[in-house]
Amino acid sequence: MKTQSYSKEAEKVQLLKELVKEQIKNENTHPATR
Repeated sequence: MKTQSYSKEAEKVQLLKELVKEQIKNENTHPATR
């Protein structure tokens, strides 16, 4: 079982999700910057 690499991947996915959430928030607050 490769639980170590799995948790690493899950961590990466979480970070990416957070990043996307932040980007969406920023785009919503500053729609003219796009």
